[in-house]
Amino acid sequence: MTDYEIIWPEDFDDYAWLIESKGWLDGVKVRIGERIIEPVFYDSVRLSQDVEAELSSYGYFAESMLIVLDRVTKNGVEKLIRKMVQSGAFDPPGREG
Repeated sequence: MTDYEIIWPEDFDDYAWLIESKGWLDGVKVRIGERIIEPVFYDSVRLSQDVEAELSSYGYFAESMLIVLDRVTKNGVEKLIRKMVQSGAFDPPGREG
């Protein structure tokens, strides 16, 4: 298995209980070997709200490394990251497993 580390925001424990109700989480970093990945997590309801708001205001929605879950929880994020690392989902394009 590929070695990885989840790096939570420094003050995450102060607001971890809020992330599910917000439906959105950023500031998490995933170290895989020498690379650092910075995904942004949304639930589908919050994503659709933000997409609609951004389209209305700016005419576009853009988010790097967007990941959508049923519910954004610390446990759900940890499980999904583990699954994505194991499946090679974070591997650079063109890299043969």
